[in-house]
Amino acid sequence: MNDENLKPLNKRTKSEQREIARKGGKASGESRRRKANLRKAVNAALLDKHMSLNGKELTGEELLAAALFISASDPNNRNQVGAAKLIVQLIDQDKSAADVKEQKARIEKLKADARRTETAGDYAAGDDPISAAIKGEFDFEQGK
Repeated sequence: MNDENLKPLNKRTKSEQREIARKGGKASGESRRRKANLRKAVNAALLDKHMSLNGKELTGEELLAAALFISASDPNNRNQVGAAKLIVQLIDQDKSAADVKEQKARIEKLKADARRTETAGDYAAGDDPISAAIKGEFDFEQGK
């Protein structure tokens, strides 16, 4: 391994830092352009009309949905779970703002309850198996 590659930016000269930042900016721009072009291509494919196997004309969205359902229902497909997750994710986009707000509130309550349980523990003070074993009161055969 080349130790020169592990040198932190603050230990490099200003010209080295500038060169690294320039390369990163170029790579970032290329990546953004590539993603934008892909997004345009996918949107165009979804808006176009396509012919299905039975001769019916489908939109790209309908064709994609059909392919996802086929993929998710195929037990031999290694990506079955991924397709099912994508379907659920797409369906969940239609939730109303009130539903999302309610779900966030429930999640926060569950997190708060979990934090309280972690700090309080499942046992009263000194009543846990470790404390009982230290006191010699733990029955190892019964687990109590």
